[in-house]
Amino acid sequence: MAGRPVAARGGFNGLFWGMISFVIVSVLSLAGLIMTLTKVKDAEDAARVANTALAKAGTAPAYFSSEAAARNSRVFDVVADHQKRISQLVAGVPDLYAPQLQKQAADAVAATSAAAAGVVAPTDPLLTVLQRMDEKMAELTATAAAARAELQSVQADKQALTSQLKAVRDQFEAQTAELNKRLQQNEEEKVGAIAAKDEQLTELTASMDSTSQQLQQARRDTQTRERDCEFQVARLTKQVEDQLKQIRNLNPSPFEPGAILRKPDGKVLRAIPGSDIVYINLGAADKIKRGFGFEVFSATREVARSLRGKASIEVISVNDSTAECRVTRGTSGQPIIEGDSVVNIAFERNRKPKFVIRGDFDLDYDGDVDLNGVEAIATIVRQWGGQVAAELDESTDYVVIGLSPQVGAALDADGLSEVERDLNLRRELERTQFAELVKRASSMFIPVITQNQFLYLTGYSGDTTLVSR
Repeated sequence: MAGRPVAARGGFNGLFWGMISFVIVSVLSLAGLIMTLTKVKDAEDAARVANTALAKAGTAPAYFSSEAAARNSRVFDVVADHQKRISQLVAGVPDLYAPQLQKQAADAVAATSAAAAGVVAPTDPLLTVLQRMDEKMAELTATAAAARAELQSVQADKQALTSQLKAVRDQFEAQTAELNKRLQQNEEEKVGAIAAKDEQLTELTASMDSTSQQLQQARRDTQTRERDCEFQVARLTKQVEDQLKQIRNLNPSPFEPGAILRKPDGKVLRAIPGSDIVYINLGAADKIKRGFGFEVFSATREVARSLRGKASIEVISVNDSTAECRVTRGTSGQPIIEGDSVVNIAFERNRKPKFVIRGDFDLDYDGDVDLNGVEAIATIVRQWGGQVAAELDESTDYVVIGLSPQVGAALDADGLSEVERDLNLRRELERTQFAELVKRASSMFIPVITQNQFLYLTGYSGDTTLVSR
């Protein structure tokens, strides 16, 4: 039979104390766990704060990290040390930071750029400023050395010139003394020469008085001879005028149209009725060429004042002594017949007729003056073998005139420009010269013919546009 459990000594058994121990150990373990968890939480919070601060601070450059590792110190300490050294280098004190250093550097650069404009710019870095100022200092040093060398050279030249100047001054003083001596001698000679000249002047004055009397007598004799000559000139002038009047009475017309037929250039040898081909007695031996034009006149009819013939012909083929011609204009009821005279006023067999040309010409008959009219007439004259002279003289054969030069507005009209006034003055002078030329030619009995008369007598067919042959 089982008995009761044996009671432990002291009133508690081993299980009780085991339970007590277990509880105590469990409580202590729980307390340790709680403390551990609390420390882990604090460590995590500290790590989180450290990571946040590290993220804000950023990653240090590799140089500072390497330098901190080499020194076995913190990166912050390395950065702080560099900051102090830069402050000492730039400002001379170790306790300045970037804003203060930047302001002092900016102020220094601004002051330097103001003092050395063109060398340093306000935006240049501090090292660039130092480099450029060093270069400028070297340049100024070289310039100063060159200036010192040049100054020494100038001083040497000055000393040499001073020596030369002294030598020149000594020479000048010696020459001045010599010249003063000569001047004194010249003064003495001058006094003697003046005395001799005074004597000669007295003699010359007496001679001039005698010569003046002779000149007065010669002047009176000359005046007497001039009066006698004037009387003789007046008498001879009257005789010339009387003779000119007699000549005009004998030949009242300076140009007789019938004179053309008295010395024609040639004759019509053959004319074929109903054909526009005729033959004349002029050929290559007479210097006839293709294209020559002639005016045909009847040997029995009187020449009209217009000098218009019965027909106009043009040479189309030339033989030795004859030429074949084409009729370019004819007159109804007046056929060309054998024996008719052919005339070209600019053509002669053995000489070159001389022409003077003046005036304005309208060769195309459009009512406007041709600017090259005079030259066109001159070309026709030369083309047919004649020659053109600039001035009228006794050897002139014909004067060809156009219209008298016209003048625009009155010379004293208001509103005229200087160019217009000069042009009008020139045209007025040309008109006066034109009238004087015509009058002079008439007084010299030189034929004066108009534009149409000239064209008729050179074989042009009518009042149409003038075309050079």
